[in-house]
Amino acid sequence: MEIKGRIFTYIEIAGAGVIGFGLFLYIFGISVLNPANVDWILTYLGSGNDATAQIIGVNAYVNGRWQFPVFLFNEISYPAMQSILTTDSIPLLALPAKIFRFILPTPFQYWGIYLCVNLVLQGVFGIMIMRDITSNKVYKYCGTLILIMSPIMLYCMPAHNALSSHWLILASIIVLGRDMTLKKRMIYWSIVLTLALFIHVYIFVMVGAIFTMSVWKEMLNRYNSSRSEGLIYKELFLGVALIVAIALVELYILGIFSIKMEPSTGAYGTLQMNLNSLINPYCSEYSGLVKAMPHTENQQIEGFNYLGLGVIILLLFYSKSLLNLFLDSEWIKKNYCVIIICIMLTLFALSNRIVIGNCVLIDIMLPTRIKSLCSVLRASGRMFWPVYYLIVIGVLKLAFEDKLKWRGVILIGLITIIQIKDIGDGIINAKWYEMYTMKNNKQSLKVNHNFKRIARPYKHLFYFDYAYWDILGWYAVTNNMTVNDSFFPRESIVHQKILDQEKNKFMHGQYNDDSLYVINESIYQHISKNKSLYNGRLIIDEGMYIFAPYRGK
Repeated sequence: MEIKGRIFTYIEIAGAGVIGFGLFLYIFGISVLNPANVDWILTYLGSGNDATAQIIGVNAYVNGRWQFPVFLFNEISYPAMQSILTTDSIPLLALPAKIFRFILPTPFQYWGIYLCVNLVLQGVFGIMIMRDITSNKVYKYCGTLILIMSPIMLYCMPAHNALSSHWLILASIIVLGRDMTLKKRMIYWSIVLTLALFIHVYIFVMVGAIFTMSVWKEMLNRYNSSRSEGLIYKELFLGVALIVAIALVELYILGIFSIKMEPSTGAYGTLQMNLNSLINPYCSEYSGLVKAMPHTENQQIEGFNYLGLGVIILLLFYSKSLLNLFLDSEWIKKNYCVIIICIMLTLFALSNRIVIGNCVLIDIMLPTRIKSLCSVLRASGRMFWPVYYLIVIGVLKLAFEDKLKWRGVILIGLITIIQIKDIGDGIINAKWYEMYTMKNNKQSLKVNHNFKRIARPYKHLFYFDYAYWDILGWYAVTNNMTVNDSFFPRESIVHQKILDQEKNKFMHGQYNDDSLYVINESIYQHISKNKSLYNGRLIIDEGMYIFAPYRGK
């Protein structure tokens, strides 16, 4: 019977994974799984955004020289070093790709494969959570469907591929909620935290917040047991210390200590969560049934936390039960560590500038240092995601525990249909299938033939006109050249310092004859007035100002 039960468990889990795969095919199609198919990214996402930086970064890293630590490279920050982590290019996949680059096409992409894996794993961990709630098959798969069609996960695809790794949040909630030995729990946490760190910084912080809930909860449980207080703290301290030590070693391997991350410029409070975010789809791309509501800035889309109409209805239906739960002192006592951290995450997501719709309710001026520190996670609205999933899972559990079992099952079935209709229509409204099949479009990141002829003799590209970062970056990585800069979501102090030094040297006539320089109009005029300092050609090519040094100057 035990073997038979395991077989059924694996079948259930596989079935959830198949549902995730089916959603992937519905949204993206099969062609994006081809590593040689880069057009689906470059065409739709080729106008200077995060996805462009990611594909430029990973191709530069994978085809570049080996460095130490192994995640460092300088092909798009020449001559300074950068970490692949600063391009959001998923180090977990980038290193194996570099090792096996001899079998990969040039250029290549693994975003299609990764998005497929994300949706499959969202289904796998979704069904595992539902199995902890109920044994009812209908209820399990309905809840899993709701978790797979998570609007906040779909929002991340495909511009923020690494950020769509919400299965790690689900995995963390499983580790938080299940009963297990401390040793086993710490092993699981070390695995989940390591995966998160090698995928995306924001996901790592979110998983770290759930890890903190787990440690705090473990301390309370053990404190209330018969075990001695000293032993409690010794075991927990050793477990936490080991995980922290592993994280520090991983950060060293990632090269973070080598490049020195630049302090943030203080964007905290502009990419926050709106108080209406849970019920606001922001635009028709994420809901087919609910109209977009007002919000203050376009950047507040980073605080997107739309629940979906089905989940909203479920919350309203059980609002009285939820209220009674939060008035239950025993439940509060048992879960207050989770509640406190959820409140902290929510307050951080709302930021110092609290808004509802397009009205600013509170705008607190923060000291510069505190704002700079908070701006390390400047897209603060994302930090609500762990709370978001706890709310969804919590209300699903509450519905199943309804005294009238049949009512809970029927209701969850109806809610799932509404949720699919709402989010499914939103996907159709966005016409994602047209964006990603790319049947009738061509690459947008191409330079003209004249630029190729000019650039052919040179090894390096330097530009001082940021408007061309995506075009020049893509040209460099596909033509075995280096480039001095790119778009980095997390900038390096060392890199920025070298950029300033190189520009200053160039302005004083110090340049390399193996490098082609793309400049702006003011520098073009500067060279024209100081021709004695520069030995090369000044060229204007379709609005692009170029200085091409004579070789062997």
